[in-house]
Amino acid sequence: MSLKQLGMLSSVFTLTLLTAAVSRADVITFQITGSSATVANTGITFVCNSVLTPPACPAGDGNFYVAPFTQSGAGAPPNNAVGAIAPLTEAPSGNPNAYDVTNWLDVDGISLTLTSDDIGTFANTPENNCGTPAFVGQTCTPIIPGLIGTPGNLAGYSNFALINTMVGPTAADDAFTASFTVDGTAVVNGVDYKWIGQFSEAVTGQGTFQDVLSNLPKTFSYAASITLTSVPEPGFLPLFGGLAVLVVFAGFYRKIRTQQQ
Repeated sequence: MSLKQLGMLSSVFTLTLLTAAVSRADVITFQITGSSATVANTGITFVCNSVLTPPACPAGDGNFYVAPFTQSGAGAPPNNAVGAIAPLTEAPSGNPNAYDVTNWLDVDGISLTLTSDDIGTFANTPENNCGTPAFVGQTCTPIIPGLIGTPGNLAGYSNFALINTMVGPTAADDAFTASFTVDGTAVVNGVDYKWIGQFSEAVTGQGTFQDVLSNLPKTFSYAASITLTSVPEPGFLPLFGGLAVLVVFAGFYRKIRTQQQ
C-alpha cells in the first residue's frame, strides 16, 4: 500500500469515527400533556382519558399525548402521539429504591424506566415551610407521616415541591404550583439513554397549597417536559482510543511526506 493510499485510508477512518461519536451524542426532548392525575397522601394515579385513543390504557395506567411542535432530536415521538404512564406510590416499603419502575412511561417506541434512587429526592432540596399563614413565594415539601423513617428519607419528605404564587382574600384569588422531577433510563431504537423529566401544574382558584393538602385526594391536570441524553455503549468507547491512534498516525504521515519532498 502506498503512502498516498495510507493517507486516504486514515482520512476515511477518522471521518467514520467522528460521525459515530456524533451519532452517540443525541439529545431528544418532548413535552406531554392532555390528561390529569389524582394526588393522594401517598402517591399519584394518572387518569385514563378515553378521548386519547388508541391506545387504550393498560390496567391501572393513565395516558397522555405529545404536545405538538415541542420535539427535537432524532427518534422524538411525533405530534399528538398517545402514550401510557403508570402510577407512583409513596407508600412506605422500607426499600430505598421503591421508585424503580420498569416501563413507567411508554410512547411511540420510547420506554422510560424510573430509577430515582431515594424517596424524597424528586423535589430536590426539601423545604418544609408548609405552615400558616400562607404567603407569596412560600415553598413546601410536605412530610408524609407514613414515610418517616424510610431508608434514604428518614424525615419522610414527599416528592412534591409546592409554591404559593398568589394569596388573596378568598380561595378564588389564590394560586400555587406543584412540581416534581423524575429520572431514569430509556431505550430508543436500541440506543440507551439517561433521562430526566419535570412534571408541573399551576393551580388557580382552589386555594393555597395549605388548603389543598388538607383536602386530599384531589385531581389536577399536568404537563411534563422530558429530556433524553444518549449514553455511549461500553463497546463503543474503545473507538475513541482508535481515533487517537489515527490522529497520531496522521501526524507521522505528514512528517514522512515532508521528508520525502
